[in-house]
Amino acid sequence: MCLPFVAAAQTAEEAETAIGGFFQSYAVAGYAPHGSMKADSVRIDGEARRIDIYCNEPFSSQPFTPERLEAVYKGIASRLPEPFAKHSLQLYSHKGVPMEVFVPNMLRKRGRDEARRYGDKDFRDNPWVENISRPYKISAGLQGRHLFIWPSHGRYFKDGEWRWQRPRLYCTREDLLSRSIVIPYLFPMLENAGAVIGCPVERDFQSAEVIVDNDGGNRRGVYAETNGGAAAWHSFPDSVGFGFSSGLLTDSTRLFGGGTVRYAEAANHLSNEATAMWIPRFGKTGRYAVYVSYLSLANSIPDALYTVCHKGGRTQFRVNQRMGGGTWVYLGTFEFDEGLNQNNCVILSSYSEHKGTVTADAVRFGGGMGQADREGLGTSGVARAFEAARYYTQWAGLADTLFNTEQGASDYRDDLRTRSHYLNTLTGGSTFLPDTLGRGVPFELSLALHTDAGIPASGATATFTALWASALPSTRLWIAYINPACRVMLPTIWQMPCFPVWCAI
Repeated sequence: MCLPFVAAAQTAEEAETAIGGFFQSYAVAGYAPHGSMKADSVRIDGEARRIDIYCNEPFSSQPFTPERLEAVYKGIASRLPEPFAKHSLQLYSHKGVPMEVFVPNMLRKRGRDEARRYGDKDFRDNPWVENISRPYKISAGLQGRHLFIWPSHGRYFKDGEWRWQRPRLYCTREDLLSRSIVIPYLFPMLENAGAVIGCPVERDFQSAEVIVDNDGGNRRGVYAETNGGAAAWHSFPDSVGFGFSSGLLTDSTRLFGGGTVRYAEAANHLSNEATAMWIPRFGKTGRYAVYVSYLSLANSIPDALYTVCHKGGRTQFRVNQRMGGGTWVYLGTFEFDEGLNQNNCVILSSYSEHKGTVTADAVRFGGGMGQADREGLGTSGVARAFEAARYYTQWAGLADTLFNTEQGASDYRDDLRTRSHYLNTLTGGSTFLPDTLGRGVPFELSLALHTDAGIPASGATATFTALWASALPSTRLWIAYINPACRVMLPTIWQMPCFPVWCAI
């Protein structure tokens, strides 16, 4: 039946009004968007008998399940006047993505997106770092799994001063609370199960720091070498290693790329090995994290042998130098004596079961104090471990275009981005991110322990903020499952209400 033009227009207008009425009355228990949910636009194709509805961001950001999405479609269809009640409907996000895409794979009854899954991908080479002095051998658990994990927040610079990102609350500071959980408890637990941990913030609370480099003098320690047979040390002709002489960091400071790197051919017998030794000069006895650095080459060996000599004896590590060059690589935290002696040292051997090249660069002991000088107004005045990731990732060799994304306008926004930028830089070129340039470390999980709490005038005492990447709909699994479970458990444990706030990035 053909309707007169005016009548058809009126009917289409009624359909749009009916759709708008659905959104006005729509609500999701436990979901508190930052704005009202509505349709940005409606496109009606009478000839194709189809209605396309483009929803705004607050509506698009809710956690979708198959049942919820089906209820939305049925709810809209039940309100439509004739002749539109029989039209097919399609919901789109504010970015034009079909809403069905945002249903997590594990919730779908059909139509799973295999592109979101690793499938049969797995990393089967030597892990980035392996402690071979353990009194036990891990054959299952998390052995060889590379996890990128970090605590939230940290001290940062804003409006001419250094400040914390979060307020004091219940005798603590949120910037410090998450660190007090992740670094001394979560990291060792996972590492004892065999995992290799990457982190975009400093993981050693030690405020003292000693760096021994092949380019440096003897003020902070001694670097020494031995040659064995054909295995002799040489320097790369280009400045590709760690090099830092000033005490302060500015945005233009380049840390990895200003110094030299030493290299030697791998020796297949210990009698022919070449060794490099880093002997630090400690100002006080204490516990210090040990980080090594090196250059990854096409023919690097996957089993570089490092020995850490400390008060408890000697601990040996195998480091896969085929990956992760040009940054600080964490070995472990150990007790060291005050002063300069060969009982406090790190030794790298050129012995390997593989043909190739071993490289040697700076070794760092301890976390140290923050060194970023912002706008000539000085440093944070706290240990580097308490600073935001924006500053540590620079110290770890991240490119300035990736840690200084705001060109000095917002260290806060830089901090939010630099964590993922550092992860992508490390993981690029690996089994799990093969089409991206990077350093080849096969991180297969990224997790942040992030807290958001405060006491607003309303009296609410806790907040969950679930951030999901709109370009990566699979990240909604957190919203659909884990976050709701936390909202159930935490009020029971702490006897306080928890109010979720959702946001897409």
